[in-house]
Amino acid sequence: MGERQRLEEEYDRFLAVRPRTLSAAEREQIRALAADVPGIWHAPTTSDADRKQLIRHLVEKVHIEVIGTSEKVKVQVTWAGGHRSESETVRPVACLTQLSYYPQLTTRAQELVDAGMNAGQIADRLNAEGLRPPKRSKTFTKNAVRDLLRSLGIQRSRTPARQARPDLHEHEWWLRDLAEHLQMSEVTLDAWVRRGWATGYLHPQAGLRIVRADPAEVERLRTLHQVPRGQHNSRPWMNNQAASTNTEPEGETGDETEPQV
Repeated sequence: MGERQRLEEEYDRFLAVRPRTLSAAEREQIRALAADVPGIWHAPTTSDADRKQLIRHLVEKVHIEVIGTSEKVKVQVTWAGGHRSESETVRPVACLTQLSYYPQLTTRAQELVDAGMNAGQIADRLNAEGLRPPKRSKTFTKNAVRDLLRSLGIQRSRTPARQARPDLHEHEWWLRDLAEHLQMSEVTLDAWVRRGWATGYLHPQAGLRIVRADPAEVERLRTLHQVPRGQHNSRPWMNNQAASTNTEPEGETGDETEPQV
């Protein structure tokens, strides 16, 4: 009697751990799920623990190989059953020189600078062409382009390339050109425009300052530039203008210490 009981208990334990036979409906459901693994993976009811378990059932081995020191990584997956698939992905890298397209990026950045593009335009063009910065940045920004040009030693002109400059009206100058013509600092001339000492505006397309100056105005600015440093700042420019168009009666000369422009 004792032996019979022991055998029955062992049989019960065997039945408890033995996989039960699936019904036809259950087998069909499993087939449907197997045909839509991405759907299972992304389903809101699938937990992280479920995803880990799913990977354990589907994947036998993953081999990863970094191509040199670049951002490119080869991935080979051996699936359950022996099938292998290969793909390529990218990893974040620390510096520009590690990028596989670094030579292309250098050449393209120089071309865009030579075309007269500003930092924002260069960023848009590089992003459109699929070029990306290092680290974890997904796209180039204005600041990223400035850092790029600085690291590459590329000097960005503050005015568009001459062949790419928009046409100006008569007696209009790019601020940089007029500053060079007057042999003065661009910063100083820009400050004069901002203070109203010269007439100018920002070009709507180029985003750069234009100065209006016919030959007489050019000579006036040249003369003003030759005034000893500090004298043309001693009183507002309108006073100097008044001095240059003095309408006082003859004999009333005013303050002779002010430059008469």
